[in-house]
Amino acid sequence: MGAGVSRSVRTPSRAEQGGTVLTGIIPNPPSPPFFPNIPLATFTQGNPNLRSEEVIAYEVGYRTTFSKTMSLDLTGFYNDYRDLRGVFPGTPSFTGTNFELPIALVNSNSVKTYGIEVATVWQMLDWWRWDLNYSWLHTQLTGNDRTTPVSPEQRASLRGALSPWKNIDMDFWFRYVDANFTIGEFGAPRIKPYVTLDLRLAWRPHKNLELSLVGQNLLAQKHLEYIQENQTLPTGIDRGMYGKVSWGF
Repeated sequence: MGAGVSRSVRTPSRAEQGGTVLTGIIPNPPSPPFFPNIPLATFTQGNPNLRSEEVIAYEVGYRTTFSKTMSLDLTGFYNDYRDLRGVFPGTPSFTGTNFELPIALVNSNSVKTYGIEVATVWQMLDWWRWDLNYSWLHTQLTGNDRTTPVSPEQRASLRGALSPWKNIDMDFWFRYVDANFTIGEFGAPRIKPYVTLDLRLAWRPHKNLELSLVGQNLLAQKHLEYIQENQTLPTGIDRGMYGKVSWGF
């Protein structure tokens, strides 16, 4: 059994403290009746007084072995995030052709997360091993805005590694990831939950040579896992397959 307490910080980048970035242009923003539609440009402005983000992490874990073939790891954690970066809209100004809306970066958010992680290994046979993992994460936002991305609440995975013959390996990895959302230049999209499967077959015709065939993300043509915060279009992870030749010496 073990426990630990740690502290970590993220210092603001130079752009976050002194940069100005055009983040969007709204050609026809909502306006009162009989009032002309004037384009609105939004700018994210750095803040020289932006402080470092901080987290205090608490963790306790327990590991046990039921037998020579099965083990269990159980971990509980609590994280206290402070001074997280948020945004604060400023006062619009008119330039003669369009309005400009400055958006300042401020330390306006705090987040608390807690959860558990469970990992178990079962060596069912000399040539067959199972790995089962599960994690649960609860996120509690306590800041003034809700622009902080939220991680998936639940994740689960099952891996099997088989070597039915001395020179043959067969592996599979099945995993599930819960829904989450993120904030970026293109709004606040929700990333759907997904289930996927990877397979691998390897053959060693010689002790120094291995030929393998791998299939990834086989249960769907494409799925979304992550969205970059700034200036990048969302890109899904495609189904794929590749072969590999390894020579050891």
